[in-house]
Order: sequence, then structure tokens, then C-alpha cells
Amino acid sequence: MKKLLSLAFILATSFLFAQSENDKKIFLDSLNKETTEANHVYYRIIKDYNLNRDSYLVNTHYKSGKIKTESVIADKSAPYKTTGTTTEFYENGKKRSEFNPSTDKNDFSTRNSWFENGNLESEIKTNEKTRIGTENYYYEDGTIQSIWEFDYSNYNNKRNRKMIQFWDKNKKQLVKDGNGIYLLENKRSRIKGVVKDYYKDGDWVEEYFETNTVITERYDNGNFILGKRKENDGTQIEYTEIEKQPSPKNGIKDFMSHIQKTFKASNEAVKNKVNGKIFIEFVIEKDGKISDVKLVRGLGYGLDEEAIRVISNYENWIPGQQKGKNVRVRYSVPIMISLK
Repeated sequence: MKKLLSLAFILATSFLFAQSENDKKIFLDSLNKETTEANHVYYRIIKDYNLNRDSYLVNTHYKSGKIKTESVIADKSAPYKTTGTTTEFYENGKKRSEFNPSTDKNDFSTRNSWFENGNLESEIKTNEKTRIGTENYYYEDGTIQSIWEFDYSNYNNKRNRKMIQFWDKNKKQLVKDGNGIYLLENKRSRIKGVVKDYYKDGDWVEEYFETNTVITERYDNGNFILGKRKENDGTQIEYTEIEKQPSPKNGIKDFMSHIQKTFKASNEAVKNKVNGKIFIEFVIEKDGKISDVKLVRGLGYGLDEEAIRVISNYENWIPGQQKGKNVRVRYSVPIMISLK
């Protein structure tokens, strides 16, 4: 019998409705990964999960029960791959952001989410359709904060978001038609920089008061040049990439080779000539170790447990970084099984 395996990476939220027996409720932690009810920070409800539909309504809630996000998905096993408008809310019920795609292209797509202070919260990537459209952000009192245009048709193009308009907390417009001063401040942070011809330009300074962290980044017409991070203890870090994804220490080929060499199909799976994909999700911790390896979608016949074992045994990772600091990153790995 010949066993063929292949894998690829996928970097892995109001329609108000009552929960029914066909819905699925998933408890999530602060990284939006599945956890227990006792440890959850948010929870997600996928409407009519147990039914076969072309699309599914998805609501994510705060622990309090208040709505956090509302969206529509086409694949119930991939709740991050939204279609159409996605809306986020503050816990007070006011709208936080609205993501409005206007055009679809068969290419690579990215969905970014930002904290209220403007710091990047998450980046979700898929290899299906590119979204082109607008993003609107709001203050907690419901007033407009900023309007952006985005085009992710070329993932290598770092200038894929244009700032069109920006208003400060006093409702004064500081950026008009792509030019002006960006100044976002609250009790926790202050971010300031120049917007020129729709993009960041010159030095941008981020101050985080609770941790006494200061980040200075230099841009040239939207292109990131260099970043410097100063921590409370005086430690200073320079970085040339805003975000670095985790990677196997010995390269992706070594990781693929590990799976191909160590994955052992059960006799039952071989006998039944099983074909299909197993989706495994895991987290790369700040120290590069793998944690929380779990099955997202499986094939049975003992293959799911084997996939978890194989992934769990490969811990040679370089951790991901954001603005020069190690961060936890969630991954989803599909493994193709073809037994003949």
C-alpha cells in the first residue's frame, strides 16, 4: 500500500437569534481558540450548525452574553472565513468596526482586527478569495473614528490599506482625504503619526501607559523601514518586520518531512482506502513550543489521533513576533490522506 500525505498552512468572528438544538456553541479563550466553559472569555454560536446550508449565521459573544461580532460563513468548519459584512461591537453594545467587502477575486485574502487603541489585535489569512472594500471604525460612544479602504489582491504589497478619514476623540477631523495627523489616545495609550497621501509617513510613536512601553516606527510613504521598542526595564529592541510568523527551526520542508515519515495509518484506514483531509489546530507559544493541539475536522479510523500525535511531537519552532516581541500564534494545518 502506498500512503500519500500533503499539507499546507492556513493561519487561523447583529443577527440576533435564540439558540436552538441545531446550533453549536463553542467556548473561546482570549485568543479566540476553543477552551472549556470554566476558562472561557468569549463564546461563539453557529446557527443551524447541524443542518446542511449554503451559509451560516455566526455570533460571538462576550462572557457577559453581550454581542461581540456578527458574521456569515460558508464553511461551518472554518468560522473565521467570513463572507459579506462582518460587524464588531464594544461590550456596551455600540458598533466597534464594520468590514464591508465590495469585490471578490480568486486570490489571497486577509482579515485584520484592531484594538480600540489602534494596535493590531489579530490577522487572519485564507487562500480563497481576496476581499476589496472598506473598513469603518468607531469610538465607544458610537461616533465615527476612521474610514479605510483595503485591497489585498497582492499579499506581498504591504500598502494594502489606505486611511481615508480620521476623527479624534473630540470629533475633530485630523485626517481628511488621506492627509493629516493621526492622534488616537485614551486612558491606556497614545498613538501619533503623519498620514501622507493615504499612508503612514515619517516617525509614528506608540505609548502604552500601563506597561510604560514606547514603540517608535519609521515609514516612507506607507513602507515600514524600522521599529524600536523600549520596555519599562529599559530594554530596547530593534525590528525590521512588524510581524513575523512562527516557522520551523529547520524549515518548512523539515516539518513536512516529519509528518510524512512519522505518520502511520491504521490497518483499518488502509483497508477502507480512506481519502480526505484532517484539520489540526495548535498554538505556537512565545517560547516556540507547541500547545493545545486538537482536532478541528477528522476522518476517523484512528487517523485523527495519529495526526494529533505527529504534530504534538514536532516542537522545533521559532516563535512568532509582533513589533519585536514574541507572541502566541494559532495555526491550522490540513493534512491530505490518500490511501491506495
